[in-house]
Amino acid sequence: MKKLNIYFDMDGTIANLYEYKDWLKHLRSESVAPYEFCKPMVDMEQLKELLQNPIINSVNIISWTAKHGTTEYNRKTRYAKIRWLAKNGLDYHLIDKYIIVPYGTDKADAIGKLTENDILFDDEKQNRSNWIVKGGHAEDEKNLIEKLKKYIDKYTNL
Repeated sequence: MKKLNIYFDMDGTIANLYEYKDWLKHLRSESVAPYEFCKPMVDMEQLKELLQNPIINSVNIISWTAKHGTTEYNRKTRYAKIRWLAKNGLDYHLIDKYIIVPYGTDKADAIGKLTENDILFDDEKQNRSNWIVKGGHAEDEKNLIEKLKKYIDKYTNL
């Protein structure tokens, strides 16, 4: 049985960073508040339940730091994102890897060799395109729960 490796972008995919008041102003002043305190974009309890399905081999976060972030701000951003995940039910018991890379990094290159079992959920079209070209499947953030269910159903029935 093939098992899925799930990769989630955070900002604009599962974390509603762009709806946080003055999010860009905060980022430019190197505040991590938007990363840590934005609201979820999906029902996190439902997502957590789906991610515990035995067809899923690994659950991973692959996210960027802020554009033009300093080394220190990027470090703080990484920890703020991990705290957000834990606060919203996706802690280290469920997440296998936290891959938080500099802004603009090709996420497919950050992983290495991809297979059809590697599924990325990301709001950035270029990330999805690169992921698909390099062998994985990729979906946008819209109807994420329903799309994840379809992958689970598909791979369960293979």
